[in-house]
Order: sequence, then C-alpha cells, then structure tokens
Amino acid sequence: MTDTLTVLPIDQFFTEGSNLSIADEDLFFKNTNSFKCLTQIAVSRSSILRHPLYPFPIIPNPGLEEAIEYEEPEQVFDSIGCDNYLRLCKFHNIPVLRRVLSSLETDELNLKYYGLREKQVLCIIDTLKRNKYIEVVDLQDNWLEPKCLQHISDMLVFNSTIRKLVLRECRIKPEGAELLSEGLQNSRALVELDLSCNNLGDEGMAFLEMGLRESGSIEILNLSDNNLESESGMILSRIIADLDVLEELDLSWNEFNANSKGNKALFQALSKSTRINKLVLAWNGISDKDLTRAIAVFLRTTANLLHFDISNNRLSSDSLRNIVTGLMRCRNLAVLKIGNNIIEPDQALDLLKLFRSLQQLSEINLENICVNKDFVPLWTALQREGKKVIIGSVLSNYVIKGPDKILLLFNRAKFLAMKAKKKKAQVDFGHFILQLPENDLSPSDFAALIKKFKMKKIDADLIAAIVNQFSTPKKMVSCQGIRESYMAYFPNTVLPPPKPSKKGKEKKGKKK
Repeated sequence: MTDTLTVLPIDQFFTEGSNLSIADEDLFFKNTNSFKCLTQIAVSRSSILRHPLYPFPIIPNPGLEEAIEYEEPEQVFDSIGCDNYLRLCKFHNIPVLRRVLSSLETDELNLKYYGLREKQVLCIIDTLKRNKYIEVVDLQDNWLEPKCLQHISDMLVFNSTIRKLVLRECRIKPEGAELLSEGLQNSRALVELDLSCNNLGDEGMAFLEMGLRESGSIEILNLSDNNLESESGMILSRIIADLDVLEELDLSWNEFNANSKGNKALFQALSKSTRINKLVLAWNGISDKDLTRAIAVFLRTTANLLHFDISNNRLSSDSLRNIVTGLMRCRNLAVLKIGNNIIEPDQALDLLKLFRSLQQLSEINLENICVNKDFVPLWTALQREGKKVIIGSVLSNYVIKGPDKILLLFNRAKFLAMKAKKKKAQVDFGHFILQLPENDLSPSDFAALIKKFKMKKIDADLIAAIVNQFSTPKKMVSCQGIRESYMAYFPNTVLPPPKPSKKGKEKKGKKK
C-alpha cells in the first residue's frame, strides 16, 4: 500500500492579509526546486504520523491578550465582614479566631486575654472598619505594640458604630498614646473609653490631650492606675473644660495628692462642669487639708454629682472635716464611698447622721471603719428604710456571758453529797431540796438542816454561796425559791419511795 502524497496549493497559504513584500511574493509564486516554502513540500500522511511532535493538537489561544488587559473587579464583601476577615487571615497566613467570626453579627467583640499579635490585630481592625453591628470592643490585657494602636486609630476614623472601647492593661505607654490620639481626634461615635493600667504617665496624657479635647463624644473616661501626677491634673483641667459631654471620670490609683496648681486646677474645672455625675478618687493617698478644701469647693458647687468615691485614702481629722463640709451641700448625691480612711468611731457616727440628712443618698460605704455601740440604733433604722450602710465592725459589741452561777452551785452540792465512799453515806441533794420546809429559814438553821441530812462533804463556803444567792430582804433563806430553781434545772427529781415497814419477828418459845 503506497502512501498518498499531499500537495498543498499555494493559494491556501497566501491571502490578502499577508505581510509579504513584493520581492517575496515573486519568489513564493515561482515554485522552483531551488526555492520552495516549507508549506509547499509534499508530505506523506505516514511520515506525518511517524513524526514525534506532529500528533499533538494545535495549541489553542491561551488568552494572552485577555490576561494582559485584565482588570481585577472591585471586591464585594458582606455587611458584617466575615469574608474580608477570612481573606485577610489567609493572606497573612494566620489562624482564624472563631470568637471573631461568631461576634461580628452581635453588638460586642470580647477578646480579653487573647494575646493578640500585630497581624491578628490588623485583620480584626480592618474588618471592623466595615462592620455596622459591633458597638463594644474589649481588648483588655493584650500587649498591643505601637503599630496596633495605629490600626485602632485608623479604625476609629472610619467606624461610626463602636460606642465603647476597652484598652485596659494593654501596655500602651506614651508611644501608643500618641498614635491613638489621632483617631480620638476624628472620632464622633465613641462614648466610653477605658485606658486604665497602661502606665501613660504625664507624657502620655500630654499626647492624649488634643485627641480627648476634640473628640466631642466621650462621656465615660477611665484613666485609673496610670501614674498620673499634678502635671496631668493641669492637662485634665483643659480636657474637662473643652469636653463638655464628659459625665463619668475615674482617676483612682494615681497620685493626685499634692497641694499643687495642677491638682487645684483639676478640681476648679470639675466645679465648673455641668455634666459630671460620677467621680472616683480612690487610692490616691489624699491627706492634704488644702487640697481637700479644693475638693470641698467642688462638692459644694456641683449640682449633678451622684456617685463620689474617695475611699482608700489618708483622710484624717482636718482633711475629713473639709470633705464632710462639702458633702453637707451636695444634695443630689446618691452613693458615697469613704471607707478605708483614718476615721474615728465618733466621726463615723457624724457621717451617718449626715447620711440621714441627705434624702437622696441611698448608699454609704464605710468599709473597714470601726464604730461604737451608739452607731447601731441609727444604722438599724436606716436599714429598715431600705438604705445601704456598709461598716467594718462594732467596738465592744458583746455581752459577757459566763457560767450559770445557780446551776454551778447545785451541781457542786450534788457532787459533794454523793462523794462519800460508802453507798449508805451517799445522799441525793435533790431529796434534800424537796424536803425543805415551806417557810423561810435563817442561815444558821439552813446550815444545821444540811448537817442533819449528813452531807458532811458540803463545806461552809458552798453553804454561804447558796444562802447569798437565795437570800430574802430580811436576810433569810427562801426555801421555796431554792426548790423552784432546782426543779427548773432538774425537773425529773422525785422523792424516793417510802421504805416498807419491818414486821417484828415472833420469839420462839423455849422447849419444855
């Protein structure tokens, strides 16, 4: 079987759209043996099949032009941000946190103690930029680096839903405070900010000043345990003056205890504020009487203060007197915490009387303060009215309760009456009591009656004690009183049954 030759016509390979020049066209159409185009060579079908490369199909158009001209379409994410969070976690090669995914549809994202790193914070914060559900973000005790604070600051600019941000114990320090201030400055939705336990110092407060002054929306601010001193007091005075929506301020565990211009400026600014209703000054070591005068002025002038906490300081006689003077004019106060100070029992009683004069006051905390017994009746009356009073302890609030003297005398007499070794000599003291006469006896007759019953072991001192215990106004011994008392202690006492009378034996007659 011979192979058929395939001769391809020339016209098939030359079209109007070809790019051959005129000289090339002449050579192409000459069809001479000296010059032939590869397409003009006759090839057998078998040779084509035997060729190792030819059987592969022609490569289709791979779409190079489309790939070069491709433009990525704008990504469409869901409203809660789950898709965006998953994409970012995959891009940064970090694990997905289930807590984040499950919280994006709720109003709170709680990531306390998660130990978040920078990439994780980046993914979470970028997701929150588009989320419209979460209102509370709690990042307590996550060691946030300055770059993390930059991400949070950017998020505050874009997000208009978050109302509460908790950055407690996040080790922000002044470096992070500087970055966070930019976001606070442009935030108009944040209502509550917790920056406690971050070691900000006066330097950190200086960085936060402009951010807090221009935020215009923060109503609750927690700056406790940040090593703030009098310089921060001056900064806070300017913040309070500009941030006229501030209602609650926590300055506990700081060092606002010196009689300085900064601290006085702070309380002057608080006096002028018309919105402050809660102030916490606990654990500041406040003891200076001049500083407490400034606090007293604030208490007298404020009209909206409802909660005042000055516990765990060093208030004593003079400084405490200044505070009490201010509290007397603070008519709208509802909760007062002044425990763990150097307060005497008499001063505690004065505070309780003040408490009763302030009708709006519903709770006073005198934790770890000792009071006298005079304090108890008023304390009980206030508790009946539904008011809450917390104290440490009541001094001398006890009644000495020793042994029952009468019972002790009776038990001793019973023991001595039965102490004889011989059974016949043992006497039940109860039988003696039941056989006492109805009339009163003189002490000598009572002692003689005891001897008559052969109770020799009962000594004269015990007899004298019983006589003194049951003595009548006429210095007689009340036998009826002794009997009634004894039967009250030993009600089962009864007289022994009478012994049967012995019949006389008949004398035997002598045998005759």
